Amino acid sequence: GAPPNGALPGAAALEADEMSEVSQVEEGEVDEEGPALQALQQTSLGQLQGLPAAFPPQAAAAAAAAAAAAAAVGKPAPALAAAAEPAQHVAQGPQPVAPPLQQQQQQQQPPAAAPSTVRRDPRLAARARAETSAQRQQQQQQQQQQQEAAAQPLPAEAAEPPPPQPAPQEPQESPCPQQQQQQQQQQQQAKWEPSALPPQLQRQPLLSGKLPLLLDLDNTLLHAQAVGVAGYNIALEDWLDEDGLPEVYKFELPCNRKVYYLKLRPGLRRFLKALAPVFELSIYTNATQEYADLVVAILDPDRSLFGDRIVARESSGRGEQTENKTVRCLYGDLDRRCVVAFDDRQNIWTDLPVSHVVKAQHYDFFDSSRPELLAHYPHLPLEETLAAIAENPRQRATALDRPSPVPAAMKHLNRPYDWDRHMQHMINIFLKVHQEFFKDPWNANVGTIISGFQSRVLAGVGLFLTGYRKSFAPGSLVADCEERQAELAQRLGRTVYRRFDEPGVTHVMAGKSNTNNMLALKERSFQHLKKVHTLWLFACESMWAKAPESCFDADTLCALYDNQPPCAPFKDHWMHLAEFVPPPAAPPAQPLPLQDRLPVREFLGTGPYSDGASLISPFEETIFLWRPEKQPIRQLYSKASSTQHPPPTLAAGSPHPQQQLQQQLQQQLLPLRPEGQNVGQEREEMPARSGRQEAEVVPFCNFQVYAV
Repeated sequence: GAPPNGALPGAAALEADEMSEVSQVEEGEVDEEGPALQALQQTSLGQLQGLPAAFPPQAAAAAAAAAAAAAAVGKPAPALAAAAEPAQHVAQGPQPVAPPLQQQQQQQQPPAAAPSTVRRDPRLAARARAETSAQRQQQQQQQQQQQEAAAQPLPAEAAEPPPPQPAPQEPQESPCPQQQQQQQQQQQQAKWEPSALPPQLQRQPLLSGKLPLLLDLDNTLLHAQAVGVAGYNIALEDWLDEDGLPEVYKFELPCNRKVYYLKLRPGLRRFLKALAPVFELSIYTNATQEYADLVVAILDPDRSLFGDRIVARESSGRGEQTENKTVRCLYGDLDRRCVVAFDDRQNIWTDLPVSHVVKAQHYDFFDSSRPELLAHYPHLPLEETLAAIAENPRQRATALDRPSPVPAAMKHLNRPYDWDRHMQHMINIFLKVHQEFFKDPWNANVGTIISGFQSRVLAGVGLFLTGYRKSFAPGSLVADCEERQAELAQRLGRTVYRRFDEPGVTHVMAGKSNTNNMLALKERSFQHLKKVHTLWLFACESMWAKAPESCFDADTLCALYDNQPPCAPFKDHWMHLAEFVPPPAAPPAQPLPLQDRLPVREFLGTGPYSDGASLISPFEETIFLWRPEKQPIRQLYSKASSTQHPPPTLAAGSPHPQQQLQQQLQQQLLPLRPEGQNVGQEREEMPARSGRQEAEVVPFCNFQVYAV
């Protein structure tokens, strides 16, 4: 085959001869001024002038091409430059016209120096050729590395562009739109500074890059019910979350000495953990202060999430004729366009627009799951249940009497489950709200952002409703009202039509399958319309996304519910979304102790109202104590004092500048312990714990744990 680099056999032979001459000179066999040197000079001269003297025409063309390649990168060919100097004082007479390629080569070369009379050593020509070959290899390697680097996508976190390379680079492909958006968001976050906020927002928590988020408790984050009203003894160890932590608790309040169940919404702990870095979390509930203390002990035992930002109702209930809520209890005159609330009721916030309240889907675990829980757990004595129902008629009225229907193939479920996954979907919604607001804090409005997200949930969907009551009637079910379904559909961005044959209708939602409209839809001309059950709309509301229609086929679910409206739509749609596949069971976060010998610990409450309360989980029992000299956290923002504007929120553990105001509020709002009675005496009056043994007190943060 042909030699490498396109060299011809003649050039290869000449190079071999020259190398042999170099070796002979080094050994002293050939004189430096011998005939071989003159032949080499003639060869170099012929290479420059295009003469055939001692050099084949093919070899001259190859050498000229090599010189042009070297000139293209801005470097003259060393071999030709070395041979040109002796050739200039040897050549005499007129020069023949050079070919165009050789003319370009001569123009690109620098002007020749004065003729040199120094005779060249053959070793210099060989060394120059070796250097030229090494430079070519180095340039090829650089070009290959640049091509490989251009083929690989640039990392999104690259802060500085790579330094320019001397060699030419191939054009890089432009990144996709998603990568460009991520890079822009990262650059905006890196450039954002507190000074970029408008003057009315340059205060906490916005200076820390957080938005204020006010959280409701009952029917939003959790659900509670009296044990007597429930009518069963639930096993607490059966209800653990995805991290193996308790979801169901039993507690007793000092005000009435009644025992209650408390159920956390699935995914609540992860919800709070995910939002804490970008939101300043606060609790605002219409429940009592001692009840709020119990919830804080469960969700925020080290006071790192809520601090003292807790608004609750007084235990006595004096001066509270309404359930309305006001933002000024916590944030005074802070610009409302940056305040967010998460509540199952939107119309009770007096100084916050409805669009700023993210409506939580109603959560009523003990009511909606009562038939399944009664079928699985042992019942309480009938007398105790009747007495509790008489004292709490409102709670009993909301409980269901019949279980939710399940397909025959799913009858193997051997225990009740909590299918709710609302908190998992709401994490993404709140994070998007925070991200959109800080893109342009000068003009952004939380209400506009939330309304925009919600209106795009089912944009482009045309809906026709059939099989419902036209208006809501007292005592009727929420899933059996056409007005409510149309209102919810429009809030999610749908268009509701009066007839199913109108242009733009894409979905038909039915509460019953035996209506005239559903019978007419069986014609072939309407087979393109998607027929879904009522639960599909509740699923879209809970996910803030379009739920799969295949899980809510109208004919299938209408037959399953016997053409009756669902009694527990907020629970049932989660069952169909999960296709009745129960959530995986998580192992306990720690070994479960014997239920009759639970470890006991003491928890410092925020006031005397919770002194003596008890909280029981599968792992321990917690006793609440009031020690004002040890507890810096208080519930300062009572609803009765909502007309006062408290100072900015304080971090946990920091001294409050108005200590005298705290003591006055505590004395005015809360009853004090009777004289001569201490915590130990009050605990002796509580029902005796079975075989509890207390040892030395082990300090832990703001708790005191009794080792058993």
